[in-house]
Amino acid sequence: MTTTVNNIKSEFFKLISKKKYIVLLVLSAAVCFLRFGGSVLVERVSGGVINIKSNMMLELLPLLAEIIVPLVLFMSVTDLFASEIQDDSLKAILIRPISRFKVMTSKIFAAFLMGILYFGVIFIVCAFIQILSGNSFLPVLLPSALAYLIDLIPLFGIVLMGTLINMLVSSPTLAMLLSIGIYALMKYANIFIAPFGQTLFTAYLGWHKLWIGTILPIHALISNILVVFATILIFYALSYILFDRKEF
Repeated sequence: MTTTVNNIKSEFFKLISKKKYIVLLVLSAAVCFLRFGGSVLVERVSGGVINIKSNMMLELLPLLAEIIVPLVLFMSVTDLFASEIQDDSLKAILIRPISRFKVMTSKIFAAFLMGILYFGVIFIVCAFIQILSGNSFLPVLLPSALAYLIDLIPLFGIVLMGTLINMLVSSPTLAMLLSIGIYALMKYANIFIAPFGQTLFTAYLGWHKLWIGTILPIHALISNILVVFATILIFYALSYILFDRKEF
């Protein structure tokens, strides 16, 4: 267990040392302030007639959970798998006395930690803006925090989908393009094939909407849970089978 935890830390620090993740995080936080600045500007231009009141934490969660963080997760997985396979640095890791399962698991959780970092930072930034704006804060704090935690679960499936794609192709560029393309097709399958779209885990990236403020029949909730967790298990199993058989 200690070995796996240390490996996760090592893999995570590999990612966080890359400037692109910090730059993208800063840009994501800047979007929050731009949204706040837009509200202030509209209020001043209208002479106070238009006063935009909203929960910033929940308002920006869809952008975070469905666009920004999936992109970051695909980048993280590609850096830890396809990029290391291409430059042969993965061979050095596999020489160490550690199982391939632990190596793969460490990389998967390190990538997921990057998504958690983005969620945490943006939540704090939005909470600060919420206080700064004078909008209601304490009553919406707990529901908003729960929404962020709930939406992390299906995002683990995004990490595993990216991992599986990285097991199938060796080029980092191709892995990244395929990850984004397949994600887009799965995410928006509902628009073209409504019944089919609901069977894909990408339909539940805004999972908090099904648990907070909505009353669904128990069979519907069970169905959603099965889709998400079955996808996670299938992607994990397939990724490990391919990783274990892969020649590096």
